[in-house]
Amino acid sequence: MNVSELVISVAGLSSRAGPLTWSQRGMWEMVGRFQEFGHRINLRVVRPVPSGWTTEQIADRLTEVLTRHESLRTRYVAGEDGPLQIVASSGTLSVSLVDVPGPEEADEAATKTCAALAERPFTEADLPLRVALIRHAGMPIRLVLVCSHLSTDQWSFELLQAFLVGAAEVPTVPATHPLDQVAYETSAKGRRDLDRAVARWQQELSRAVSGPYATGTRPAPSGSRPRLHIARFGSVGALAACRLLAAEHRVSLAQVLLAATACAHAIPRGRRVATLQLATTNRITPADRREISCRSNTAIAVIDVRRPRFGQILTESAKQSILAMRYGMADPTEVQRVIDDTMRSSGGLIDPSSYFNYHGDFDTSTPDHDAWRRAVLDAGPQDYDLSWENSVDWNITQFYLHAAAFETGLNIELHVDPEFMPDTEVKKFFGRLQRLLLAAARGVDDMDRMILSEQISA
Repeated sequence: MNVSELVISVAGLSSRAGPLTWSQRGMWEMVGRFQEFGHRINLRVVRPVPSGWTTEQIADRLTEVLTRHESLRTRYVAGEDGPLQIVASSGTLSVSLVDVPGPEEADEAATKTCAALAERPFTEADLPLRVALIRHAGMPIRLVLVCSHLSTDQWSFELLQAFLVGAAEVPTVPATHPLDQVAYETSAKGRRDLDRAVARWQQELSRAVSGPYATGTRPAPSGSRPRLHIARFGSVGALAACRLLAAEHRVSLAQVLLAATACAHAIPRGRRVATLQLATTNRITPADRREISCRSNTAIAVIDVRRPRFGQILTESAKQSILAMRYGMADPTEVQRVIDDTMRSSGGLIDPSSYFNYHGDFDTSTPDHDAWRRAVLDAGPQDYDLSWENSVDWNITQFYLHAAAFETGLNIELHVDPEFMPDTEVKKFFGRLQRLLLAAARGVDDMDRMILSEQISA
């Protein structure tokens, strides 16, 4: 295996500096909470390169995106009055070229290269992008990308991949920069919008901690360094169930998952509502959807699960996800103040304190309702795969759910502090999620029956 470098240079571009956006500030604070494990937030991917693409073509695309998207030429530094972002007018990007003797060695080389690039924290001197190409016989066969989460959210990360080795063409019109978003956030309109968002979260959390079926509270974690276990769940039957329910109720796969997750949390405890923190990305206009930047933020959803029909809970979860997007772009300091005030008044942390983060609906297959129904009928309540990775030690106390739908099945990755949710409870959670989805897809839409069944099994 031979390793060399290709240097991409850009120069003569605009340069400016300013504070971080609300989204970037939330990500900056999250990196700080993770301390020395903050680099784990870096976005990373290994992607096959289509046949026929050359190193020169990808290098040209890299030059285009670095020129157009200032966010990929932005450094982040700690200033006296808070963190700053500085756009460089010029810069170089070193692309690692890893040549392997045979194509069968590409995946192993790509995995090792990706790990090496991602495990190295981005510094104040670094551009927020790292790239490697795994090549055989001089032709690239794998693209390795690592991005700082301060510059790219998941939407942007996939857009960047499409620009570099996909069908998407890099737009010729200039892109906006997060500093343009800062201008809005500090304007009178931005302050009014923030006040409306904060009022909304206060209203939602008041609903969550009041009434006879409130979400309840839990004590703060006792350990100074809580662990974070990773559980991976895979189920073909659960994916088929999500597809059928999404088509029947005209909602997205993610909204089906959101409803089922809320039920799986709240029902066994006899609670009326589930309180979730949603990771949302505000991309409303077509221009937003072509922009590489970090627009991810945290929003709050309080989902009422005490409805007679699961379909009604689906409608509720869809409404809450839309509200989360509408009010999700807010100052994280203000939103956290609302959460802290609610926690103090309720005597503990809202349970569950959780992130539900999804990468959109990856399911682009042609609808085949008959095949989906067969998969649902064939699946058993325990017919899923569950694997563990318990070696991660992050300084985090929040439950994190990452879900995506692929052709091979519904794949869910659960990151959880075992003090909040022990491994035995994680297994119960996934089993409950599987049973709820299968029952709803099979037409057992009577929530009283489902609640009784799950409370007995809990």
